[in-house]
Amino acid sequence: MGKFSNYIDSQFFIIDSNDLNNIHSELFGFSLVDGKIFYNHNLNDDIKLDGEGTYIRILRKKNSVEISQDLNGCYGIFMYTYEDNFVISNSFLKLTEYLVDKYPISINTDVLLSYLPANLCAIQYKETMINEIEIIPRNYIINIDIPTKTLDFKILPLDDSTISIDSIEGIKLLDEWFYKWVSIFRSIALETNNFEVDLSGGFDSRVVLTVLLNSQINLNKIRVYSKFNPENPSEDYEIASTIANKFNFKLNGPINKKLVWVDNIEDSINLAYYIRLCNHKHFGFARAISQYPVYVTGGYCGERLKDYYLLTPQEYTKMCVERAERFSKEFKDPTQRVLDKSFSRLQKEWNIEDKNSKYLTQLLLKEAENRNHFGKMSVGFYLTNQIRLSPLCDQKLYKFKNEGDLLFALIFTRYCPELLDIKFDKKKFIKEHVKNKAKEINEKYPFELKKFDYIDGANEDLNKDYITEKQTKVIAPEKFVEDVFRSESFKNTFNTYFSPNVYQKIIEDVENAGYQPLSLVNCSFAMLKMINLARINNEILSNNPMKWLDNFLEIKNFSSNS
Repeated sequence: MGKFSNYIDSQFFIIDSNDLNNIHSELFGFSLVDGKIFYNHNLNDDIKLDGEGTYIRILRKKNSVEISQDLNGCYGIFMYTYEDNFVISNSFLKLTEYLVDKYPISINTDVLLSYLPANLCAIQYKETMINEIEIIPRNYIINIDIPTKTLDFKILPLDDSTISIDSIEGIKLLDEWFYKWVSIFRSIALETNNFEVDLSGGFDSRVVLTVLLNSQINLNKIRVYSKFNPENPSEDYEIASTIANKFNFKLNGPINKKLVWVDNIEDSINLAYYIRLCNHKHFGFARAISQYPVYVTGGYCGERLKDYYLLTPQEYTKMCVERAERFSKEFKDPTQRVLDKSFSRLQKEWNIEDKNSKYLTQLLLKEAENRNHFGKMSVGFYLTNQIRLSPLCDQKLYKFKNEGDLLFALIFTRYCPELLDIKFDKKKFIKEHVKNKAKEINEKYPFELKKFDYIDGANEDLNKDYITEKQTKVIAPEKFVEDVFRSESFKNTFNTYFSPNVYQKIIEDVENAGYQPLSLVNCSFAMLKMINLARINNEILSNNPMKWLDNFLEIKNFSSNS
């Protein structure tokens, strides 16, 4: 066990219906309320959270418990049910490990087999790799009655995609969003210089910069970061440099982080796996944890506000199924069934009449990809004491009807029109008629920026006398993970359940992928981990220890796969 094992354990919870009396109020993560950031240490039970941030809140009352989460569902609330029992956690892996010697579990083979060929992350709505565990939707609040050991749900209404931006209500909402983030950024800049802003050549990060440029903050006292390769400067960096020169700030300045090194491979891997395993496909293994919060912002989640996937459910399913089949035939039908079931449940729960509605695809991306990709990344940042702030994940922006690039065009036009004079990367552009429409709206509802005092730097730099402890041991979790995967014992075990060509394709990805080369390796670990936990569980609890294999015996004929 490493020195961070207790810290890691403290970041996750297990609530078992047979042990409810010792539950206490606690906030996991952070929440944004009225421009202020709340953590467990400065939150009291009287403060009402409104779904912004990265959190799960457990609120203990006299004879009941309320569990709520941010409205992007970043952690995910995972709930196991069996007969009259329930167990709830904010980590799928922690929950499954807890259940293994207590309650019966079984493999959901469709979900398991749809995970490896998926794009960024798991694609399903509520299901998980364990049949008895479901993901609680992002707008559900769980209420537990302690004396009766029962629970029910309160469903929060979500008015996504209902407001026209060309309206008094829309403009009021947009200005509220703008000033909210101005307030948050100014508060951080007064507190610390440990503030990092990602800037690329695209739309999304430039929208966030629009807010910063109006916040009256000395951008040279914080870090505006753009990835730079001196041997091959990217278009992103060149555009970011043009913006920096125009607005008189420097790129890639220093940032003082007082770091505590993670010197144990198990701790580094657990920090990633307890958040992401079976949900996400991109794994960053932590090397250090910051002693003081480091605030990070950028254009994360921006594609959800644009016509990123203008596909019907059938078109989206076809794209995913074809990708799965290219990987291996055994993944084709499970992917089809998982998506069919997810779209069917979404259509029913959101009362959408047209099963071909493109809005269903947008919903699935919010319910699955937002939660599993952007959400798990945000939790990963938080666990290393980096507070990832995402203005483009703000629920206020989700209320707008999807009108293509009009929302972004209006943000630029209204708050910083000079940014429209600088090109975007990859030959992206906003069409002239869209920019003209944004100008028309802005003229109809003119804007005048409030006056703010200039913030030249933090009142007190927490790290002004920082001393990062000497790194006495350098760990290599990626090498460890790859070595395990390449071992003969792992290969033989993996090939027991899946076609040999699957293992070989993963090896090819490790050797050729330029980004996240171990993505599929970690996915394979997730799949075997769940299979093994189900095996152990059945050996302990079942009279038929081979029952867990039943579904796998029907998956495929090895010789028929290529």
